[in-house]
Amino acid sequence: MRIKTVSVGYERKINTGDYSSATVSCNLWADLDVEDDLDVAMHGLWDMAKENVKAQCLPLVNKGKAEVREFYLGVPMANPQIEVGKEESSV
Repeated sequence: MRIKTVSVGYERKINTGDYSSATVSCNLWADLDVEDDLDVAMHGLWDMAKENVKAQCLPLVNKGKAEVREFYLGVPMANPQIEVGKEESSV
């Protein structure tokens, strides 16, 4: 029997601490050629799925340890110089 396509799914549920939870999941598929090793392909997919879920979970797990930074147009600003409600005065 020839296996043409394989898939893996990996999911983690994280308690957010406010009587709710977040679910992070990753589903991957791979089309195999005749010469591809099924075991190597499956281990590669599992590793990739776990790493993707782990990366997406980090902000949720480290929520209390996160450093607060200001963002301007999606770009983080280390030392924001803009004060809300005040106009710049020209000198």
